[in-house]
Amino acid sequence: LAVEDPEVHVGSGGATLNALLVAAEHLSARAGFTVVTSDVLHSAWILILHMGRDFPFDDCGRAFTCLPVENPQAPVEAVVCNLDCLLDIMSHRLGPGSPPGVWVCSTDMLLSVPPDPGISWDGFRGARGIALPGSMAYARSHGVYLTDSEGFVLDIYYQGTEAEIQRCARPDGRVPLVSGVVFFSVETAERLLATHVSPPLDACTYLGLDSGARPGQLSLFFDILLCMARNVQREDFLVGRPPEMGQGDADVAGYLHGARAELWRQLRGQPLTVAYVPDGSYSYMTNSASEFLHSLTSPGALGAQVIHSQVE
Repeated sequence: LAVEDPEVHVGSGGATLNALLVAAEHLSARAGFTVVTSDVLHSAWILILHMGRDFPFDDCGRAFTCLPVENPQAPVEAVVCNLDCLLDIMSHRLGPGSPPGVWVCSTDMLLSVPPDPGISWDGFRGARGIALPGSMAYARSHGVYLTDSEGFVLDIYYQGTEAEIQRCARPDGRVPLVSGVVFFSVETAERLLATHVSPPLDACTYLGLDSGARPGQLSLFFDILLCMARNVQREDFLVGRPPEMGQGDADVAGYLHGARAELWRQLRGQPLTVAYVPDGSYSYMTNSASEFLHSLTSPGALGAQVIHSQVE
């Protein structure tokens, strides 16, 4: 099922809410319902893959960037792209064992996850982010989770200060990077889905825009997930803004305040935990040619076989 964003710049959170609404509509219709019902989520495993944005090194974008890997189990030899690798990881490594719910995965990064990541789902509720190890230097340009000893998320930093990143460090000196993968339990997904009829969050969906709402922007990690982090205070959350939004006019600030207030009302109290995979790796596909080539050719990268480029 391919779902187009209802408007440009709705953000990863807005795109998630709109895709979840369309998926619920689709499942409701298949089950014989004439209206959207969240009951269909109770027996469904949903995977939302976000793709988009221009990528200077592949006309088809980051998701369909060809990689120097091979799949020995494939019935025929074929080119492998990033989407193939991510689907394999989600279907055979991260997904198995999880309860019904909603997985959300970006396609802007290169991931490596061991066959058995060792994730326990006993007693799970709320939402869970998948974190992969990274150096403190790398974390200065990316997102990182601050967690307690039990794995509950206390805060999420993006391009944090040295002191903030230091607080996130694990005993081995590495930090848990925000990998772009998150799982919502049925209960939390139902609460998120319920916001599609609540202004101003309805502006993130096609239904809201069809009803005349002004398009809005929402971040998956720094709006939706951040309100569940234990150390985040309501007053600070309501006046903040996600890093990708930048500075805007008073109308944008008013929209974001209202959107965050509704998210806080619906999702605060839902546990947010992290599943840390120490043997995995994460590399964001930046617009830097040198960084992109390094991620493909560094020792152990994606199990690379051979990569060759020639310019005449």
